[in-house]
Amino acid sequence: MKISIVTATYRGAQRIQPLLSSIQQHGQGIREMLIIDDGSPEADANALGAALGAFPLPPKTFIRGARRGWIASINDAVSRTCGDVILLLDDDVLLPAGLVDVLDQLLSLPGVGVLSWRSQGASPGQSQEPRPGLVQPATQLAAYCMAFRRSLWDGLEGLDPRYHIYCSDSDFCLQATLAGHPCYRVWWPLVPHKEHQCMKDCPELERDRHVAADLATFRAKWGKSGEEMEREALGRLSNG
Repeated sequence: MKISIVTATYRGAQRIQPLLSSIQQHGQGIREMLIIDDGSPEADANALGAALGAFPLPPKTFIRGARRGWIASINDAVSRTCGDVILLLDDDVLLPAGLVDVLDQLLSLPGVGVLSWRSQGASPGQSQEPRPGLVQPATQLAAYCMAFRRSLWDGLEGLDPRYHIYCSDSDFCLQATLAGHPCYRVWWPLVPHKEHQCMKDCPELERDRHVAADLATFRAKWGKSGEEMEREALGRLSNG
């Protein structure tokens, strides 16, 4: 298993340093890391580039791009990876000990599609205690810590570029499930996550406006909400 980590960031020099520090413990378990800057002001992009040099592992590629949004940046970065497994990480998470071993174990599940880890924190929807051995079939999964085989990505042609920052991860998992590749929420180890920290730090990204537009795009594409499509996809999978 050769893992390529992909992280998109905007003005993220300070946020990404704890993530890079947490990755060091995984040593040779990570083949490479691609960090793509989504059009930060020059000073911020330079600060990010300087910060990356302080962390020797894994080998890193820094891509400086124009402001296009998270989905376009991720599609660009994944297209440049060399690993057979892609691990998407937001710049406000930590990569916990043991996750790579769990990833390796779960990729042996028959036809597995996407794996997304439960986050650790005190916000609604987060957890404090891991539940070892629990994987929950789902399509409404989040890409702050999400893994899949590169072959699945290529088969589905990446994330739908009609989205800007939201819904693309669930859309991708929905497509995978409907294609016969079940996707799972993984409950161990929990992934420390400062939810939406980039949006809090950078109000110019206009999160609320893009979320509303992306939700409308999802409904226009599928004709139903994410919850309804999840029930339908999991029902087809269990009957199929």
